[in-house]
Amino acid sequence: MSQAEPLYVQEEYSNFEDAHRNLIDVISGIKTNIENNSGRSYSVAWATETRNHGSEYEVVGVKERTPDDTLQIEGASRGGKYDIIPHYEEPPRIRYHHPSFGDIKWEEEAAELIIMAGMFEYDPEEGFLDWAKERLPL
Repeated sequence: MSQAEPLYVQEEYSNFEDAHRNLIDVISGIKTNIENNSGRSYSVAWATETRNHGSEYEVVGVKERTPDDTLQIEGASRGGKYDIIPHYEEPPRIRYHHPSFGDIKWEEEAAELIIMAGMFEYDPEEGFLDWAKERLPL
């Protein structure tokens, strides 16, 4: 099992301003590492009010967007392309893109969001968010 270092854990922040500032700092750091071809990998776990696929997502890029860049992720086991969109006055949003057309199929507030440096294995029966919370030094 490889080591993963938590960079952003949504539930650790008591207000949206701190959460937003830290999320954009993490995305900026990831963007810099991608641009410098650092070879470092990043993974994400998330859930919304109505969706929790119990899956790990790999960061595949950062899209420039105003006012804040968006983190682009892809399902490591299930596929699917998603964006993580920072918001100043509310939780970040998860945006799903239709596989055939690339159009936005849905967008929801993240109920839980963990961004990690590194990739690691987990037991899908246990659920990724629960697994990550138990094993990472959060």
